Parts: sequence; structure tokens; C-alpha cells
Amino acid sequence: PYRKGAFEYYHRTEEGKQYRTHCRRAPSKPESEQILLDMNALAEGRPFLGLGVYEVSPDGRYLAFSLDETGFRDYTLQIKDLRSGEMLSERIEKVKSVAWASDSKTFFYTVDDETKRAHRVRRHRLGAEGDDALLYQEDDERFRVAVWRSRSGEYVFIGAFSHTTSEIQFLPASEPRGAWRMVAERKQDHEYDVSHRGGDFLIRTNDRGRNFRVVRAPVDSPGPSSWKELVPHRDRVMVEGLDVFEGFYVLLERET
Repeated sequence: PYRKGAFEYYHRTEEGKQYRTHCRRAPSKPESEQILLDMNALAEGRPFLGLGVYEVSPDGRYLAFSLDETGFRDYTLQIKDLRSGEMLSERIEKVKSVAWASDSKTFFYTVDDETKRAHRVRRHRLGAEGDDALLYQEDDERFRVAVWRSRSGEYVFIGAFSHTTSEIQFLPASEPRGAWRMVAERKQDHEYDVSHRGGDFLIRTNDRGRNFRVVRAPVDSPGPSSWKELVPHRDRVMVEGLDVFEGFYVLLERET
């Protein structure tokens, strides 16, 4: 189990059943288990079922999840009230990623085009009627987009990614209608990713070489001119990943 807010979250499998059962419980109290999503029950009568998005709101009340019932990676987003167990009226087609705002009423999501490329980011508020606000559209077919929330919970990111190039924008999760800001504008063959801790972003970037380095920049001035090196580029060591926690960060490295 992993701790998030007031609960421990986990999944389990049972002999003879094909799918996982997703659950949560009060910390260290197995008897308090709450089943959030029983994929075996949902799969009854269906030839196929795949789980895509699975995101619990910051206050622990709502679960945003998406299901593919065809095997063609066409995911439909739904919202479950975890207090009542009821499904809300929201059903959004072709959703690839979701990130909640801090208010637990607003979320951001990406939508696929006809080629199954995530190309638009929209904002939705629970219970709202009418079209959701279009926040971003990626017209370059080499790029796909995604939304996610920082591990700290303080920021939401929009990322545009090709096989060799990245571009990331950010927004305080407490300001879902605020203005998005750029970390570093796209530059051909520059890849980077962003994590948050305190007043800084920690950025893994290949601006100095293909094996990546790690830099730090203040949230108020996150662009390349403010980058301060934490881990230099090394010819024989690839920095493959960066996980940031409150008091430390973890590097995943591969040495040749």
C-alpha cells in the first residue's frame, strides 16, 4: 500500500479472477478496506475491459477513471463518488490523462484525435453543463500531450512530447482558472522533465548531452537562464529518471 492523504491505496488479485480489485483503507487497518473499483465485476458480460486513468481527488472523495471496452484504446472517463458509491453523470470520450485541481471539483484532461494522439487539453468542473474550456491544442502531429499533477500536489503540468523534444507548462493546482506558464519552450532535440519541491523545480534535461543532467530553478523563474546544476552530465552515466520527495531526491542511473 502507498499513503495518500488519509488513506492507504493498493490493489489485489484473487485466484481464478482475471482483473485487479482496487482498494483503500485506513492506515494499517486491513478491516477498514473500501473497494473503489472491482474490475472483475465491471468486466462481467464484456469480452474485454482495460483500465486507463485512475486518479483520486485530493480530498479523497471522487475517483476519476477511464475504461476501454473494445481493446482499441478508446477510453471513456467516468467519475465515482467514493462516499456514496454512486456514479456521477460525467462521461467523456477519448480521454488519455487526467489531473485534479486542489478544489477536488475541477480537473484537467486530454482528448485523443482520430489517430488516438492526445492533442487537446480541457478543463471540467463537476456538474457543469456545456462545453469544457479548451486550454491547449497541439497541431504538430509529431507531438502528443499529457496532463499530470506534481507529487507535492502543488502544481499541474501540461506537457507536449515528440520522440526527441519536450515542452512543459505549469499552473498552481490551487488556481484552476489561472494563467499557465512555460518552463522552457520547445527546441528541437531538447528533452526535459520537471518535478517540484518547495520553492524550486528540479529538472532532468539533455541540454548538455544525451545522457542528461539535473538542474534546479526557482518556480518564479523556471527558464534555462535560471538553471543551477545539481548533477552534471557524464559521458558514461545516463540519468534515466528522477524522483523528488520532500527531503531528498532519487536518481535512476545506468552506467556503461
